[in-house]
Amino acid sequence: MVLKLLNQLGAITTAIIDQCGDALKICIATPPFGGKTKSALYAFIAVKVSICRTAVAVISGLGVHAKGAHVKGIAAADALKG
Repeated sequence: MVLKLLNQLGAITTAIIDQCGDALKICIATPPFGGKTKSALYAFIAVKVSICRTAVAVISGLGVHAKGAHVKGIAAADALKG
């Protein structure tokens, strides 16, 4: 399945803060450089849906606020429960 994400970088804490249409708005508590934000996003999604971190990959929006993340092995309804 593909999750649509809106990222807010440099936040105090990492959390899902809202749903904007069909996208989840996620605050990421890492600086917006050095690849740390992408790794933190992968890890956060994996923990929220109880899957391995390697099952998450950004498929669109690298380097921009809006992203699409492919999550292997779960249904859309399961992803939104967390």
